[in-house]
Amino acid sequence: MDTQSSKGTMVIREEGTSIGDEIFEIRENERQWIHSLEKRRGDIGSLHKPKIQKVAKKFREIESNVRCYEPLVVSIGPFHHGKPELQLMEKHKELLALQFADQDISIDELYKKVKNIMPSVRECYDDELIKKYSHEEFAQMMLLDGCFILQYFHCIVTGNYKELKMKSHDIAFIRRDLFLLENQLPFEVLQVLMNFMSFLGKICGEEGPPFTKQESMKNWLPAHLLELLKTHLIDPNAFSEGGCYLRGEWCPYRSAMELRRAGICFMPGKSRRLSDIKFASFHCSAHLTLPRITIDDSTKAEFLNLVAYEACPDTPDDFAITSYICFMRSLIDNAEDVKELRSKDILLNFFGTDEEVANLFKEIALNLVPNPHAFVDVKYKIQKQCSSRRKAWFAELKNTHFASNDR
Repeated sequence: MDTQSSKGTMVIREEGTSIGDEIFEIRENERQWIHSLEKRRGDIGSLHKPKIQKVAKKFREIESNVRCYEPLVVSIGPFHHGKPELQLMEKHKELLALQFADQDISIDELYKKVKNIMPSVRECYDDELIKKYSHEEFAQMMLLDGCFILQYFHCIVTGNYKELKMKSHDIAFIRRDLFLLENQLPFEVLQVLMNFMSFLGKICGEEGPPFTKQESMKNWLPAHLLELLKTHLIDPNAFSEGGCYLRGEWCPYRSAMELRRAGICFMPGKSRRLSDIKFASFHCSAHLTLPRITIDDSTKAEFLNLVAYEACPDTPDDFAITSYICFMRSLIDNAEDVKELRSKDILLNFFGTDEEVANLFKEIALNLVPNPHAFVDVKYKIQKQCSSRRKAWFAELKNTHFASNDR
């Protein structure tokens, strides 16, 4: 083995490292890199505790959406802790923590419970983010934020809004802020503070999260509230994970008005799960059933943070919310499409004009890529319906002669 120096870099020539007559040289810095790569073999396939992530840079770079990732009135966890514009709510945290403790257990006991799980809870955040907090400071933050969340929801579900001692708009803003990706608290903290499972149905609505017969509610624990929200909105069995984006049938996008002209009628579904989209075809017409959705001032932030959560590296690779948004964006091209879906009681508009709602979906769906397998059966049936000459002829006849009776 020959050793030589070239511009300060050690070069190692090994016998037998050759192809034909050419001998390859491996420098010392290259050998160190190879060695470090080999050491990572143990990391492949290892299970890491999911961390509460920051919103990816690609989402924050969209200027029209950036404020949707920032809390308006309250910080939860370490990401936005200490911001001057959020300090007013810190006093309310103390008030709600004391209210929560008055129901069942002392603050002292609650703090002991929270402090006992701190090693596990700290693993949910990136080390660089929380290294400035001592174990005591971090435990105090988790206690106040956890009690605040639980007492807030207790007052909401019981209708005791006056106990919150807040303005009505702050109450609404808090609900928005609690479902931001960078404003999440490990669910383990909420669980240790109380048996939170009794709140699940009331927080999510009547349907609650889905469970199989073998799975009990007590065995299911989300990472945080945002994951809990997604589980409420989406049936996890409705989407396959991953897949090739270059395979399968290509189905062109068609707006709601285009589909209406093709003989497809829109129907509101009984379920509010966003995954419950169905298509039924008949002799001369068809029904596209969509879940009802309320559009208000919190819709954009909620959807964008769910999308950002789905893009995190340690979440399921189903892109279910992303795929729903892309599907709705294909239906909504302008105000007329919004009007059509609103007239069918599918879109409940508490946001603004039909044009503003159309623009809202365009902003939310910007640069999104859906799961290629999402709603594939529905898309195929829509394409088949639109390609049928006989059904197209009947739809044109109906639209021409009976349009006035169809609204």
